[in-house]
Amino acid sequence: MDEDRDFLEEDEDSGLSGKLNIILIILLVVILGVAGFFGVKMLLDNRSVTVPDFLGKNKEVAVEWCGSLKEGQSCKFEYEYTTNIEEDTIYAQSISACNDMTDSITITVSKGIKEPDIVAPVITENTAVVDIQAWALENGISNIEYVEENSANVGKDMVIRIEPVAGITKNTKVTIYVSKGPSESETSDGNIEIKAGTYVNMTVSEFETKAKSLGLVPNHNTSRDDTSSTVTKGNIVWHGSGTYEKGETINYGICTCNECLACII
Repeated sequence: MDEDRDFLEEDEDSGLSGKLNIILIILLVVILGVAGFFGVKMLLDNRSVTVPDFLGKNKEVAVEWCGSLKEGQSCKFEYEYTTNIEEDTIYAQSISACNDMTDSITITVSKGIKEPDIVAPVITENTAVVDIQAWALENGISNIEYVEENSANVGKDMVIRIEPVAGITKNTKVTIYVSKGPSESETSDGNIEIKAGTYVNMTVSEFETKAKSLGLVPNHNTSRDDTSSTVTKGNIVWHGSGTYEKGETINYGICTCNECLACII
């Protein structure tokens, strides 16, 4: 009987010891969990910083604050035009005031007040320079230039076009092209009048450039090559004449050597 009693006591001691071990393990896990939680919290608290209220303040306030941040923390500045906020004033921040920042924040700064674009005037065949002057005065535009240009379609002293036609502000340079009537080689119906001999003795390059500027297509017709005592070798000795339409071909011939001016000299 004594032996049985000893056995039972040993068995009870063993069970109690096992229960204590389980309780100790659970307590250890809880302690480690709590310690880990507070450790991570302390680490995050050390890494985070409370964001001030930058709205309405000069960007230098934010620049100074950003310069005091710890490693791994940064500021990004973005600049945009506004309609009512003075230049260098902060008007947006990605993290609201009194909140914590752990890594970065975006701060938006005004580039200045941008007035709404001025609508360009509609140019018609009846738009005169005085109309443009009135438009410029009404909208406070002072940087305006008037350029004369030949036109067979727009009456003399009338406005041909305006540049630019969009994105105009008070400080934009505006160019107004004004008609000075058709060129000497352009008729009122838009055709091109070429008088005989007008371009004789021009170089081929000069003649072709002139022809293209008039809207014609120059073509060297070798059957029109000839000699001349008054034209330099290789220059235009003959060219087509009469009335042409834009895109038409105008033929020309060049002076060959026999009696050309260069050969005589």
